[in-house]
Amino acid sequence: MFALLSVTYVLLAVLLGGYSTYLLATLVPEDVLEQASRNGRFSGLYDGPVEHATPAAADATASGSAF
Repeated sequence: MFALLSVTYVLLAVLLGGYSTYLLATLVPEDVLEQASRNGRFSGLYDGPVEHATPAAADATASGSAF
């Protein structure tokens, strides 16, 4: 009996998690998804030209060494 209840609770948790993920994905506005695809949140979904980031300047005031 305990095993059946355990399996039932696990299946309910998985179903609830999947359904809540589906609801969250359908509630996100299309413009937010488009912006996220352009700035790399969803890599490979944006078909436009790729814009690479420029490297940041090194901090010369840091003391010590990484090695």
